[in-house]
Parts: sequence; C-alpha cells; structure tokens
Amino acid sequence: MIRHELYPGIWLNILPDSRFKTNYFSLSFLTDMTSENAAPSHLLPMILGRGSEKYPDLGAINRALEMIWDGTLDSGTGRMGETRTIGFSA
Repeated sequence: MIRHELYPGIWLNILPDSRFKTNYFSLSFLTDMTSENAAPSHLLPMILGRGSEKYPDLGAINRALEMIWDGTLDSGTGRMGETRTIGFSA
C-alpha cells in the first residue's frame, strides 16, 4: 500500500494490484454525529450523485459512465460508533 498525506488529516491510499485491468476509486469523509449535521451529512451524497455543472442530470452522468466501459458511480452514508461516514466510489 502507498499512503500520502495530502493535507493534515486527509490521506490518499493506493493499493496497486496488477491482477485487474480496471480501477476502483473511493472517497470517504468522516464526521462526528451531531444533531446539527445529521440531515445534511445524510443528504449530501444523494444530492451530489444527482448531477453537477458538467453533468446536470442522471441521464448525462449515465451517458458519460457508458463511455468509460460501463463505469459505475455510487454514494452512501454509514455509521461507525459516533462517527458518520460519507462515501463516494467509482
């Protein structure tokens, strides 16, 4: 495993494996679970997964993913004790 600290507390972990022809990208955020950030942290992956300036809707996202050999985009939230995880993968 190759690990680089990009910014204090932000790490890039790379796991090279020559057995596979494809790549997997995962981005995770960790935040404390509080009543103030419960709803925003749960809704954030859903909102970001719906579009962006370059890909304004799900149709545009899916067309772009099809161009890269059936790529997929996934997002979600989870919980580890009192810590909320917000994740995106492609």
